[in-house]
Amino acid sequence: MNKRLSKTAGLDRAVISKFAIYIGIAVIVASIKIVAVNSVSSLDRQYKAKNKELKDLRRQVSTLENKFYDGIDRKKLEKKAYEDGFVPNDPIRYIKIENKK
Repeated sequence: MNKRLSKTAGLDRAVISKFAIYIGIAVIVASIKIVAVNSVSSLDRQYKAKNKELKDLRRQVSTLENKFYDGIDRKKLEKKAYEDGFVPNDPIRYIKIENKK
């Protein structure tokens, strides 16, 4: 008699089914990890792009502030302030107090 061996000869069906379940769980966990890593990587790229954009905007603001302050005529500004009722302060006089013991 020529007996034909099955592919699972010597292995219990319960062991095979547990092994298949463990492999399925491992595949699911690996897939979740891949999705999580991809999401973190995507967020990191977005963060770096926004950070670069913020630096560029700060540089532009600084440039505009410099242009604004360079364009102000101090004499005209003082004249306008005087017309609006502002007057310059008198020079400050300091009093020296000696501590006698």
